[in-house]
Amino acid sequence: MVLAAVTYDRDHPTSRLGGDYPAFYAAGSIAGDGDWDELYSAERQGAEQAGLIDDEGGYLYFSYPPFVAGAYSALALFDYRASFLIHTLLMGLALWGAIKLLWPWLERFGWPPLALFMLGLAFYPILRAVPGGQNTTLSLLLLALALRSDRDGRPFVAGLALAALLFKPQFGVVIVPLLLVARRWRVLGGWATGAFGLWALSSVLAGGTWVAEWWDQAG
Repeated sequence: MVLAAVTYDRDHPTSRLGGDYPAFYAAGSIAGDGDWDELYSAERQGAEQAGLIDDEGGYLYFSYPPFVAGAYSALALFDYRASFLIHTLLMGLALWGAIKLLWPWLERFGWPPLALFMLGLAFYPILRAVPGGQNTTLSLLLLALALRSDRDGRPFVAGLALAALLFKPQFGVVIVPLLLVARRWRVLGGWATGAFGLWALSSVLAGGTWVAEWWDQAG
């Protein structure tokens, strides 16, 4: 991956690095410039991704909430190649963190954590996601944190972790009916608190009408 990053040439029409990462890097760049009103603009996203994908005139659409773009603005401060490598490292660390959180369930297999980490990294969906600029292992980490917190008698913290899944809204919302059916009220309270906090953060960043704009563009 380091070799691929070093040899990557943004100006070469067939050079490609990072799978889905151009969408996140571009959104982070837009957020870093403070142009929140253009975050979901197809034209602006396309302009920011020019040279990052091998589809002239095309682009990868960013359909995440504003607070996600705000988080990626920190990675957009780096050159694209360095940013991609940092993101890959962070997603690898997320997998490691998930394994450590799930250790009470995993230790019965008798394998050391590093062996399970390598096995998990070799699992095809993860193998595609981590070097592919995706954030699958972040979702896994949050789910692991929720499970571990609930097991350790911290249901409110578990709810906060589940609310953080709203960085990919379809994951964060589907949790709610499950909590209702199970009558997990303290977990649901944590989720509601976290969800409100993330909505408020996005409203501060992108304005109070961001939900309608996001929904329209995502659709």
